[in-house]
Amino acid sequence: MTMTKKLGLAVAATFALALTSAVPAQAALITISDSTPRWQNDNPDAWVVITDNNGDNISVRWGDIFSPSGYDFSAKQTPFQVDTNVNGGKFLLGEFTHLNFPTFLPSLESIELKFSMQIGGGANPSSFQEVFKFHHNETPNQRPCQPGSQSVCDDIVTFSQGTLNSSFELNGTHYVLRLLGFSQDGGNTLTDGFMTKENKKNTAKLYAQIIERQDPTPVPEPTSMFLLGTGLAGLAARRLRRKQ
Repeated sequence: MTMTKKLGLAVAATFALALTSAVPAQAALITISDSTPRWQNDNPDAWVVITDNNGDNISVRWGDIFSPSGYDFSAKQTPFQVDTNVNGGKFLLGEFTHLNFPTFLPSLESIELKFSMQIGGGANPSSFQEVFKFHHNETPNQRPCQPGSQSVCDDIVTFSQGTLNSSFELNGTHYVLRLLGFSQDGGNTLTDGFMTKENKKNTAKLYAQIIERQDPTPVPEPTSMFLLGTGLAGLAARRLRRKQ
C-alpha cells in the first residue's frame, strides 16, 4: 500500500470518528411504570387546611374551612409510554384543578408538586424524582371584571421548572423531565399561566416532556473537524516517513 493510500485511510478514519461523535443518540421509547405525585412545602403553611397525598389523586386546601380554595392533581394512569421522537417527547402528565373560592389573606403563595417515577423500557429500569413549584396569584375580586383582558377577578397559577435538576439514565442516555404547560384543548395550545374563574372549579390538563439531557461537551464545528483531520493526517505522514 502506498503512502498516499495510507494517508487517505488515516484522514478517512479521522473524519469518521469525528462524525460519529457528532451524531445524536437515537430516540427512545420510555415506559413510565409508576408515577406518584405529592404536594409539599406549601407557603405560607399556616393557612393550609388539608393536604391529602394518598394515591394518584392528591389535594391541598386552604382558606375558609367551610368553603376552602385548593388544588387537585390527578396523575395519568400508569403504565404508559413516551416516545422521545414524537412531538418532542410531549405527553399528558395529569389533570390539574383549582378550586377558586373567596379566601382570607394571606392566601397560598406557592407549593411544590413532587413526582416519583419508575422508569422502564430498557435493560436497567430506574427510579426518578423531580420537583416543580407552583406559584399562586390570589388576585383581588374587584367588580366589574374586565371582559377580554386579564381580569382582576381571575386567579393565576404559574409554575417553575424542576428544582432538583435531576435526570434518569436509560441504556446509557440521560433524560430530564420538563413541564410544558396547561392546556384546555387536548394539548394543542399550551400556556405557562392558568387563569381561573372566581367561584368555580377550574380544570386544565398538565403536559410535560421527556428529552435527552444536553451534553455540555460542544460538538466540533466542520472547520474544527477539518483541522483535526489534517493535523492527524500530518502525524500519520510523519510516522510513515520515519518507517521508510
